[in-house]
Amino acid sequence: AFVVEDLSAFGGQKLLLDRISLRIFGGSITVLLGENGAGKTTLLDLLSGVRSPVQGKVTVGGDDLCRLHPSLRAQKISSLSQLDWAPDDLQVAWRIAHGLVPRLGFRKLLTTSARDRVHAIAQRLCVDQLLRLPLGALSGGERRRVSCARALVDDLAIAYLLDEPFAGLDLNHREILVGLLQERAASGAVVVVSLHEISLARALGGRLISLRRGQV
Repeated sequence: AFVVEDLSAFGGQKLLLDRISLRIFGGSITVLLGENGAGKTTLLDLLSGVRSPVQGKVTVGGDDLCRLHPSLRAQKISSLSQLDWAPDDLQVAWRIAHGLVPRLGFRKLLTTSARDRVHAIAQRLCVDQLLRLPLGALSGGERRRVSCARALVDDLAIAYLLDEPFAGLDLNHREILVGLLQERAASGAVVVVSLHEISLARALGGRLISLRRGQV
């Protein structure tokens, strides 16, 4: 579980999160809902350890997130940002495999076990026919599914934090991703998803946290 205590964050002079306190448990999906600028991405960045708070703290499984070694934090928490900065010439299979680096290291990405895990998540998200292609050859929706596959390929993480994972996906692929996220949550993992659409929030079920101007 994540425990957020009195958390505040700034972007320049702008207050992005204003003394938020909440608990997020595994077993069901937690949806962050709000308009652009409401604080959803900032909260996800703080939960993943990408960003440090100016006030308050986040603990995960009882550990202070800021004090965890980055490699251990990356093993515990898998995250998906809104943008994929990977180079266009990177092969899809390798991009998905990057999600296993925190746990396995780069050398073990060539093992049969690692390749099987990459293929399994790629098949689940309907990108298995794209594994040999460079990212630059994909459509926006295909690339988003590849990014989701990278974030979900490690099924041993205790938390999955996804920022707008459904952006650019058609209805069929949205339903597939909904099912996959529900399975991860049902296995006991913490799953936090940021959204704009209330209809998707209903489809995901679980708990809804609405943010506005940096407050719950």
